[in-house]
Amino acid sequence: MPRIKETGELDGFAGVYAHCPVLFQGFMYRYGLLWSHSQLDPVLKDLVRLKSANLNGFLYWIPAQSSAAQKQGMDEEMIEKMKDHQSSDLSDRIKIALDLTEDFIINPV
Repeated sequence: MPRIKETGELDGFAGVYAHCPVLFQGFMYRYGLLWSHSQLDPVLKDLVRLKSANLNGFLYWIPAQSSAAQKQGMDEEMIEKMKDHQSSDLSDRIKIALDLTEDFIINPV
């Protein structure tokens, strides 16, 4: 599948959505609902977000986990394990979620 060229001065994701600001607004609304009304626990949710950000090259998101996830035990060690999750001692539930995230980002079709 051909990639859409970025537009304007925006890089990556925002540069693609700059082609259609209304579409971007709709995406952000639904994205917010997805994460704010999720049934996933905060640790799993943040690990999936961070894995997705990492795979997409948004490394500046890596240390930005939520306070809810921190309260439930997420720390820098867990984030490091996320980077090579299959060889880590993370739970099977987390490994499966991170595998699905990788598949969605790397092989979206």
